[in-house]
Parts: sequence; C-alpha cells; structure tokens
Amino acid sequence: SAIWNLLTFPRLQDDEGRTTRYCSPFGITFYKYATSREFLRKFSAKNLFSSPEAVTEEWLDELQTHSVPDDRRNAIIAFLAGLWRRDRTDQMKAIDPASTPIMCAFGSEMSTIASIDRKSTAQTLAQKYKSVMPALITTKNLPGRNLLPYESPDAFAESVGSFIQDHAS
Repeated sequence: SAIWNLLTFPRLQDDEGRTTRYCSPFGITFYKYATSREFLRKFSAKNLFSSPEAVTEEWLDELQTHSVPDDRRNAIIAFLAGLWRRDRTDQMKAIDPASTPIMCAFGSEMSTIASIDRKSTAQTLAQKYKSVMPALITTKNLPGRNLLPYESPDAFAESVGSFIQDHAS
C-alpha cells in the first residue's frame, strides 16, 4: 500500500547487512507517535476496552515496553497501516478441524476498527467465522470488549481451560 511504502522507504542496510525499515523521516516519526503513551491511551480507550477507565497504567506500561524493540516495528506498522484487513478466508478454510480445533472468544461489547465490519456484533462475527472455518467448533461470548484476558480474566481463563480440557488428545 502507499502508506506502507511511505513508512518503509528508503530501506537501508545495517552494519550486518540486514534491511532496516522505517528509515524515512515520516516512518520514524509515525512509529514514535504510534508507540507514544498518549496514542496508546487514546487508541486503547477508543478501540480496545469497554470503558476508558479500564485503560490502566499497567496496561500502558506493558504496551510501551513491548512496542519499543526494533523487531516489533513491523507488526505495529503493519497493523496501523491496515494490512490486517486482508481477506484470510482461504487460509481459514484450509485449517484441518481434526488436527486444529479452534475456539473464538468475543466480548459482549466487541467492536472492530475495520469500517467494513463496523456494525458487526459478537454473534454476526461468530456466524461469519463459522461459515468459512470448519475448524471453529466453539465460540464464547464473554463480558468485555476486545481485550478479554484483561477485561474478564477469570471468565476468559475458565473458557480457555474448559476448551483445552474438552479437546485434549
């Protein structure tokens, strides 16, 4: 995409001959902004948690700690550039249900930042996934929005634990 090209051009070689990314002034500035506490707080409150008060200092510390290493830049920029929007239907269909059972957990107040799915509910998204992914055998609707391990840790752990127990070989 054009955004990806702006963020990653020019590509330079480091001392060991590896290609480095985000060398352009725009790319460096964008990455610094996307990993700033202010951006992470606003993004989390708007898109991830069911209430702004749920965005804790501990959460922000964790995000900042794990977004700083250079090897994380690709994931952060790819997400923010929208590369996650690609249709993964063929890959979902290819998962073998016999060898890879899948559980999807959805927050009762879930939301998506993809404009195409803005009106999706947990139920409509679960139906969409079930229609293309034969390996999806369980869906759970849990309290929260998008970060269920943080918003509903007990319910999330119980759901995952039960699923693992039910499908252990």
